[in-house]
Amino acid sequence: MKVLVTGANGFAGRNLVRAIGKRGWEVVSCVRQGGGSLSCSELRYLPDDGDYSGLLRDVDAVVHAAGVAHQTGGDATILAEAFRCGNVELTRSLADAVALSEVHALIHISSIAAAGYTEFSGGDGLSESQQAQPKSDYGKSKREAEQFVENLGEIGKLGVNLRPPLIYGQGARGNWPKLVKLAESSFVLPFGSVSNRRSFLGIENLCDLVIGILEQSQDHQKSGTYHVADEGVVSLREVVAAVRLGLDRKPGLLPFPAAILAGTLKCMGRATMSDGLFADLVVDGSKVKAAFAWNPVKSTLKEMECSVRALADL
Repeated sequence: MKVLVTGANGFAGRNLVRAIGKRGWEVVSCVRQGGGSLSCSELRYLPDDGDYSGLLRDVDAVVHAAGVAHQTGGDATILAEAFRCGNVELTRSLADAVALSEVHALIHISSIAAAGYTEFSGGDGLSESQQAQPKSDYGKSKREAEQFVENLGEIGKLGVNLRPPLIYGQGARGNWPKLVKLAESSFVLPFGSVSNRRSFLGIENLCDLVIGILEQSQDHQKSGTYHVADEGVVSLREVVAAVRLGLDRKPGLLPFPAAILAGTLKCMGRATMSDGLFADLVVDGSKVKAAFAWNPVKSTLKEMECSVRALADL
């Protein structure tokens, strides 16, 4: 099998290229023009002219990890347009090209933000059966992009959207390094009483799932959108303790009412930060497990500890 991975110079893309190569398949690394050079067997660039026929030459499946994320501040209109171009239009063009090519599968790394997760914080978790109501421009762009991938199932090709929560691991971007930096501080942190319930996804578990889907890539009836996360949930208190363990340090956590911490941040205009730290986000990944006979093999807290320890050893 020959697999093209877009966004091959990003965190998820680099790891996916490595995992697919270890599986013994041919890998084509794909980046945007000017994305720099990579140490890989074959490198292709996303076309500026919209002609994707050459990009998909001799390719059997595509893993689409390219996109625009982790952008805050600045003009809201400009950011919304960046999300539209980098997420919606890119995915539309890629899905259209797949439909007209010999490629038989497209796996799109989406986001749980496409579901509008702030509306769901309890019960058995956020599932695909609940209506998607994304609130952010980023989430809206991901949800719109998903529809082009879903449509591939109607023409006999496998189109899969994966909606992960925060992805952690060595080299991760976005909120994970911010959380690690917070844990790395020398201060005693007032998170000893925080018992929220959060789902995360380790990069190794994501790669393992993508490999499993590629192995079943001829089954177009499994097309659809799937929520994916590690097994179980953890709290902010446990995450900080795991990161500090990876740094060979004690937890250093002071009991303090979480409601006061959350309320203080919201009064300071940091509602997004407050929700990210203290709110619940439980993802129900039962559908993807059943569809692809997959179970995450890596434990959240242990993998968080190991990823930080590996980074510290560099």
